[in-house]
Amino acid sequence: MADWSSVQRGGGKPSILLIGIGAMGGVFAARLIQAGYAPTLVAGARVAGAINSRGITLRADGQTLHFDTRAHASVGDIPDNTSFDLVLLLTKAQHVVEAARASAARTHDSSVFIALQNGIVEPAVAEVVGSERIVYSLLNWGASMHEPGVYERTAGIGTVIGERDGRITPRVEAAATILNCAMPVTISTNILGAQWAKLQMNCAVTSFGALLGTPLAEILTSEEARHVFVDVCREVLDVADAEGVRLETLAADPYAPRDASLDELDGWFKRLVGVYGGSVPSIRQDIERGRTTEIDFLTGHVADRAAAHSIRTPLCAAITRMIHEVEAGRRRLGMANLAELRSLRSTMRDAMS
Repeated sequence: MADWSSVQRGGGKPSILLIGIGAMGGVFAARLIQAGYAPTLVAGARVAGAINSRGITLRADGQTLHFDTRAHASVGDIPDNTSFDLVLLLTKAQHVVEAARASAARTHDSSVFIALQNGIVEPAVAEVVGSERIVYSLLNWGASMHEPGVYERTAGIGTVIGERDGRITPRVEAAATILNCAMPVTISTNILGAQWAKLQMNCAVTSFGALLGTPLAEILTSEEARHVFVDVCREVLDVADAEGVRLETLAADPYAPRDASLDELDGWFKRLVGVYGGSVPSIRQDIERGRTTEIDFLTGHVADRAAAHSIRTPLCAAITRMIHEVEAGRRRLGMANLAELRSLRSTMRDAMS
């Protein structure tokens, strides 16, 4: 089959498989349908049942939109002779490899996979479907699922995609047109740098912020919380340097925390609150729903890559451990967790003096 991007450029509609109709997936599903695409949707049984009964409702830009559509409870429910040009993987990071493996049999040689998760999951997906079939991406916006089938797009900037080697290819341009239905898309020539910039915010806002269980604006009124927030960002920068990655600017300059004082960062903090302050961290949402989190792909990923380079990232390692303790019921989310991180930070400073 010819490259599917030529179908898109010619005004045709490529066949799209969307796996994972949680908060972000629900927004994508609704916007794709609104734009005239006919995506095949795969969700868990509970969400699929709700969509099949009531369709999808989207709240965004002051509007409430409704779409009658259907969803499958698994990829196995899709007819065997179905082949998709574009596979959008919107599961949680810990389920993305399973989703990629299940969908691979429903694709052809020119099919493209785009994994739209928190964290950096493409290397793991590549082991299943092949690195040449992957377009890299990141989501720099937020959404909520109020109940199965009912979604709201919240704060954020947009979506970034790109080829790993930085080329701007026809398939990336075609994918950008499709994904632009949900939020503005930027094509990056340094997608790894963009991903690490988002990972920095995932570690500081999504992971550390979730652990404290308090809105970001309130967290950042605490001087000690600001210190920990900045040091988490610095740990990510150290590991990115070791990986040979130059971070891109997304919501705010990722290198601003490197050598600046808290006073010098006041405007930087305000910028982050303006972008992320309206969102509930996805890790907090998962914990409140009794689910495992993506922490191993966020601060856990940074700590793992740090170990590979013999770099110490004590705060990222501690946040990963503490979130796992919350998952296991041995700890609660809340500002009380700041004391342990503050103590760890003091120990770090003493060791360096």
